[in-house]
Amino acid sequence: MKENFLNDKYYITIDEKELCFDSEELLGIFYKENDFFETMRELSKKFNITENELAYILVRFVDDKKVLYDSRLSFQAEFFIQDLKNDTFYDTSYINHITKTNDDYLEKTLLDENFVNFIFRDMKEDYTKLEKAIYTYIKLCQTLTYDPMFFAHNQTGEPAQIHSNINRLLSINENNNTIVCYEFNQIFGKLLSMQGINYRRTGFYGNGHANLTFRADNFIVSADAITSVLTGDLFRAKINSNLIGLELINHKGNKQSFNESFEKVYADLKEKNMDNRKIFNQLLDAYKNISSKEEVSIVDKLDIINAKIKNIKLEGMDKIDFVNNIMKKFFPTEIQNGNFIISIINKKVEGKTTLYPTLIVTYGDSFKQENIDKIHHLELDMKDNTLKEISHHDLISYLGSGRYNYINKEDYYRHTIPATRDSLMGK
Repeated sequence: MKENFLNDKYYITIDEKELCFDSEELLGIFYKENDFFETMRELSKKFNITENELAYILVRFVDDKKVLYDSRLSFQAEFFIQDLKNDTFYDTSYINHITKTNDDYLEKTLLDENFVNFIFRDMKEDYTKLEKAIYTYIKLCQTLTYDPMFFAHNQTGEPAQIHSNINRLLSINENNNTIVCYEFNQIFGKLLSMQGINYRRTGFYGNGHANLTFRADNFIVSADAITSVLTGDLFRAKINSNLIGLELINHKGNKQSFNESFEKVYADLKEKNMDNRKIFNQLLDAYKNISSKEEVSIVDKLDIINAKIKNIKLEGMDKIDFVNNIMKKFFPTEIQNGNFIISIINKKVEGKTTLYPTLIVTYGDSFKQENIDKIHHLELDMKDNTLKEISHHDLISYLGSGRYNYINKEDYYRHTIPATRDSLMGK
């Protein structure tokens, strides 16, 4: 009954704002059967809130005050309430989510002022909050790179100790740019906070994987630049490829609007890596051209790749990622058939105990021990940007002496480089 709501007040918190309404006025919306939406527009202006916020308030009001039980509403009003609950016409999925930053490490996170200025430089003033967040994410992906030694040491040892120290973040800049996932996460979070964008981090600093979720305008977005070291956005952004680490997650969020903002910002940043993208596209075009021919040998394909990768402007893991990904584009059938294997292992830096990753390609018609003479190995020369022949004998010797080794224990026990297991196991 409407009279039950006379002089009654309804209190609710919306994104850290304490609000108070006359219950009778909120209830009155449901008696405007032929004018629900116009009433929503009028009252949202009167209350100085958005229509989405008013929809959120009405849903809570209906449940808290048991409106459907205590009031005689029309079928139209009941259907309208159900539509409000389903977010049919409004989007309430972002409201009261990530209303403040949740990060125990934020105050400890100190960044170099020049580096911050470098990241924010050229950011357009008319960007929305969402576009500023996207810009920051992509610029970081273009600038930072995954630490190859951390990768080669399998996230253990001295590299792990170095990266676990949060004070290291102050030394990060566009030149000293090697990071790991939780460092990227912390840097990105700090930069979001500086722009008034709230976020919630997951994972522990200095141990295991970490990512974050932020809220900008009406969008709740998860961000993970290192979904994979070999194929994540730290690499993808450097060749202007499709990015996969930013995902709109509020269920009724405007996907089209999010995509438009993303494409707009990415277009503003793509000029930086046009040379790398050009080489990648040239290789893809070359692959399409040779794919139309009946038979092209593995050697001929490798010659095409070698001629192009000399000019890539990438370092460390990004260089390995580039070659690894282009190999998979050129040799899908051979990889599927098991006669073309790409292995990423570690190697000792000469005169030191430090490990560094290296990429080994193995191919041949058969990897049986009796066919060793017909098995070929290539190693990526990180200085010359070329794939160079390494003999089977030398590879066995390096693996046996510990100069080369597998990064993961699983790869060690399986000896994923073909035709090496029997020699190394003494069989």
